[in-house]
Amino acid sequence: MDTATPAPRPLATLRTGARTALATTGLGLLLAPPAAAAPEPAEAGTDVRAYLQQVADDQQLPGLAVAVVDGDSVGTHMIAEDGDGAAMSESTPFLLGSVSKSVTATAVLDLAAADELTLDDRLGDLLPEHGIADERADDITVQQLLTHTAGLTTADGLAHADRFDTASGALQRQATGLDDVTLARDPGAGYEYSDLGYLLLGAIVEEQAGAPFAEVVTDRVLAPAGVEQVVADEASAEALPPGHRQVLGRPVAFDTRYDTSGAPYGYLGTDLDGAAAWARAQLGGGGIDEATLAELHTARVQTGSGDAYGYGWRVGEQDGHSLVEHTGATPGYFSHVRVQPERDRAVVVLANSYSEARAGALYDVAGDVQRILDGEQPQRSGADPVLAGAPFAVLGLSVVGVLAALAALRRGTPTRVLVLVAGVLLTALALVAPSLLGYTSAQLRLWAPDLGWGLWAVVATWSVAGLTAAVAMVRRRGRGRDAAG
Repeated sequence: MDTATPAPRPLATLRTGARTALATTGLGLLLAPPAAAAPEPAEAGTDVRAYLQQVADDQQLPGLAVAVVDGDSVGTHMIAEDGDGAAMSESTPFLLGSVSKSVTATAVLDLAAADELTLDDRLGDLLPEHGIADERADDITVQQLLTHTAGLTTADGLAHADRFDTASGALQRQATGLDDVTLARDPGAGYEYSDLGYLLLGAIVEEQAGAPFAEVVTDRVLAPAGVEQVVADEASAEALPPGHRQVLGRPVAFDTRYDTSGAPYGYLGTDLDGAAAWARAQLGGGGIDEATLAELHTARVQTGSGDAYGYGWRVGEQDGHSLVEHTGATPGYFSHVRVQPERDRAVVVLANSYSEARAGALYDVAGDVQRILDGEQPQRSGADPVLAGAPFAVLGLSVVGVLAALAALRRGTPTRVLVLVAGVLLTALALVAPSLLGYTSAQLRLWAPDLGWGLWAVVATWSVAGLTAAVAMVRRRGRGRDAAG
């Protein structure tokens, strides 16, 4: 899944939507003073490491790995440890989240180059059993799936993501069980980011290549690009150490479950060496020919957030230079591959912890490393205060619910009426809150466990408080009748 920027958005959009940071960064560059001279490599390396250590401390990241690809050279920085407590190294595997989409897109173009499909081929012809309950779906093209213009929605992607299906045939099974999906608009009519489009592309890759998705992307895409360690199925995922989710601002180890059906949109993985090799390939460093790179990195559709989408990559501009990038997250992991082809430089950021509240701060790391290398000051944004504070707010509301229940036992009718009304309203609000944020309750507990379980605590405490108030009023009325009789 694609992560977000500090822009205020619902949680689902924060996780899967496009960023507005390119636009704001561009404004900052216009207003900034002239850049200082770039520091010497040794000095820059020291400054980068100090910055990364500060980020890891500030954002409560157990492990952070960064690679700087500069032409043929690669510099790496590892901070702290993996989820098993071992020291971080270049061979520590991570999940890539939505950076996986760039791999899937490359596989699709490889099939097209081999005349195994065309980008104008229809979904109804390539995957006739997709099951989407909309007659327009058959006319969706491969290109529309690549550019998120197929008419599928962000909500569709969320509803069919994170299924953790690792049984044989997982990808085809998930890609053909879509009878609950209806297109939001005609195919080609507009952009909306959706993991579901890339799930369908993965199934198409399998169908047309006649081999499992993991095998196709490993043999035809990643190995030629120099990526040696690949996580693409349940067996290879055994090497993954636990990631971390944030609970009340602290990292808590999470034994990451693998989702074979999610590999095309978000569950591919590799180590820092592999991610650096993938970034280097985007610079023409081998494994992907120039014509394919040009297709991948060409802006195809505006996202409405200050950048455009190509094939599996976000495409924009910074300081007069083209910028090709993608972020990604799974529960417990974050990734960002940021490529500047004209400067022959790329920055890769991998972290073994993720929360929506820290998405903007994590996104800024790659750009900040670039700024340090250019002799500029890093931006160093912090956690989103609203998202960071939300779990504490619902926890506090739960405590108030307990106090309200006690008050309903001891106070008179006016207090009990107030507690009853508040109990009904707050219980209802807590029950619908996940859907208002774009999640199901289970998804919210997966991605933001403190907030997800905190809302259930609100439901429990305030429903009890309301019930206590109602029972107390009924009993009081009954005693009043007895006294009158």
